[in-house]
Amino acid sequence: MNVSKGIEAVANLSIVLAVLIGSVVLLRNHGLDVRTQARVESNLPATLVGTKISVPDVDWAQNKETLLFALSKGCHFCSESASFYKTIARQVASRPDIKLVAAFPSESTQEGEYLGSLGLSDARVVRTQFRAMGVRGTPTLLLVDATGRVENMWSGKLPDSKEAEVLGRLTCQDCQSHQQSR
Repeated sequence: MNVSKGIEAVANLSIVLAVLIGSVVLLRNHGLDVRTQARVESNLPATLVGTKISVPDVDWAQNKETLLFALSKGCHFCSESASFYKTIARQVASRPDIKLVAAFPSESTQEGEYLGSLGLSDARVVRTQFRAMGVRGTPTLLLVDATGRVENMWSGKLPDSKEAEVLGRLTCQDCQSHQQSR
């Protein structure tokens, strides 16, 4: 009897320790990083709508509009948005007046494979410092006009209603009325 109670106590203690270790890992990988990122980026504007931005090697005037994706290969929200990005790519394929640009903060050469997994293999890749652009985090979508002015901005993993808003804006040929969307 004492042996089985001892085994049961060790098993219960092991379960409690595993839960505690898992909680610490989860907080370290998700909770603490988000708070640190927010503190570092808190001095950036909440929205870029209406402002002009500059991105190295992007000439906004070459297109009527450019949909810029600010992405990071390690961003799980970017990866979780893959089906939405695939839908965007299909819709924009019928709109020669909108070009897709994927911006990354690093000098890595593996973005092409990652973009393929997101359904954005046709997007042009550029590297830039998000902070210099005013982007607070990833993923962020910026719809930019031919003068470099941000018409619309969507940040984070979007709920269904915001995804519908983005898709509606991208299918509309003359959507000045949608510029107030954020």
